[in-house]
Amino acid sequence: MSSLFPTSALNLLKIQTPPSEVASLASLYDSSTRMLSEGPSQMYGPAPGQMQITIPTFLAMPIAQMIQLLHQGETLHVVTEDALLTTQQAADLLGVSRQHLVRVLDAGQLPFSRTGTHRRVRTADALAYKQRRDRTRQALKNLTQLSQEVGGYGEMDRTDE
Repeated sequence: MSSLFPTSALNLLKIQTPPSEVASLASLYDSSTRMLSEGPSQMYGPAPGQMQITIPTFLAMPIAQMIQLLHQGETLHVVTEDALLTTQQAADLLGVSRQHLVRVLDAGQLPFSRTGTHRRVRTADALAYKQRRDRTRQALKNLTQLSQEVGGYGEMDRTDE
C-alpha cells in the first residue's frame, strides 16, 4: 500500500484553523458532537459527494476532540510516539525553555540520542517525563495544602528556643 504523504510528514503534523474556515469548523463541531453519540459515522470532504469515508468508532472520539480544540482556536500537533524531536520541539511540548530542557537532558532525567552534535528526544520519552513531572508537582501541591490545613510551619511548637 503506497502512502499519500512522505514518511517524514507522518512524524509531525501541525494543524491550525485558517480564518476562512472558522464558520465551517463551527458546523463541523456541531456535527462531531452528534457523531459521538451515534457510533461509527460518515465523514465528507469539502463538497458533498466528493469524498466519503466511514470513521471507525475508535477514531471517532479523537477526531471529535481535535475538532473541539480547533474550534476553541487551539493549534494541534499530531506526532508519532517514536518521532525524534529537536530540543526546541521537546521544550515546547513540555512548556519549558530550551536551555532548561538541555539541563534536564544533561542531568540524565530524560533520555536522548545525538544526531551529530544535535540532541534528539523521543516523543514517548518526553511525554513520560511530563507525566512524572506533573505527578511530582501535584504531590507537592497536595503536601503544601495539607501543611496549610494543619497550621503550617508558623504554628509549630518551637521547643529549641
